[in-house]
Amino acid sequence: YQVGFYTRKASNMKKIAKICLAKYDGDIPNSLEGLLSLPGIGPKMAHLVCTDCANLPLKKKDFEVDSFFLSALLENSS
Repeated sequence: YQVGFYTRKASNMKKIAKICLAKYDGDIPNSLEGLLSLPGIGPKMAHLVCTDCANLPLKKKDFEVDSFFLSALLENSS
């Protein structure tokens, strides 16, 4: 059975392309907020684009470490 990730990603890429053409003159947004407003772009991808591609001065974020500590805190609090 197909999961549908490819269809969803392709659909979001088409939407992103249309938004970038309409709102950003064919470029990608150059802010974290702008990237997060695009369909299918979450915090992890937005931070990656900002820090590695756009050279924006954001603190690099390790989402796996955050997830580990959050799960450890939740586990200890119950």
